[in-house]
Amino acid sequence: MVIETFDGQLLANIDDNLYLMEEVAEHELVSKEFDAPKEAPKKEKKKYIPPMDASLEKKQLCELCCKTKAPLWC
Repeated sequence: MVIETFDGQLLANIDDNLYLMEEVAEHELVSKEFDAPKEAPKKEKKKYIPPMDASLEKKQLCELCCKTKAPLWC
């Protein structure tokens, strides 16, 4: 049962419990109470590619470590 009060509020009587009813505007596409918020699309992180000079130096150091049988620290 729906009850309208003197001040214009609407109440719903369900199983002897009164609930306050609120009018939802027709132009709202998403309800704040019922629809889950949409998450922003996750941005893909850019992969870091080191410059060619750095990779050549590291490769030379690794080759030197392998030749001298020193502990592998590169």
